[in-house]
Amino acid sequence: MYINRVKRVRFLVFCWIQLFLGGIHGLFAIIGFGNMIGDFDEVRSFWGVFVVWAILAVILVYLGIKNLIVANNCRAFNEAFRSDEDGFVSMEEIAFRLGISKEKALKRLRLLIRKGCLVNIVVDFMGGNPVVVLQDNHTQAFSSSGERKNTMEFLVLRCPNCGNSCPAKRGIVSQCEFCGGYIKG
Repeated sequence: MYINRVKRVRFLVFCWIQLFLGGIHGLFAIIGFGNMIGDFDEVRSFWGVFVVWAILAVILVYLGIKNLIVANNCRAFNEAFRSDEDGFVSMEEIAFRLGISKEKALKRLRLLIRKGCLVNIVVDFMGGNPVVVLQDNHTQAFSSSGERKNTMEFLVLRCPNCGNSCPAKRGIVSQCEFCGGYIKG
């Protein structure tokens, strides 16, 4: 899983609060404008308040929908990464899985990484083509005294690009020291 669940839940809660408050302000604005049309002279003097409620309603609903889209993009990208086997996904493949253009996919992915919604993901430009490198969390075990100890193992693997032997940590994407290609340990 590459979703930062805390950030995603925070976005969802915040967007539902914004939508709720936008709906309440919109309701007050509609009631106010409805009363202004009637024969209530004392209500007509508060027309500025109703305009402010209407503007607040539009802004809150817009921001709520925008945050809801960010949270749903986070889930969609995570699903696109889930079927990956080797730790690398091209932007063309992600764009195809999401049904959007490569430029839009890259823009949305950068936004999600910047906002902290997606973690353990690096966008690398190999030869001008963006490639997403997925990095798994390294495993840790506890010793008998209850302290954490690092169980990171080093492997010697063959680079799929040049065939040279390269050291790599288990579960971590490393870079070949000869050709610069990526190796998943």
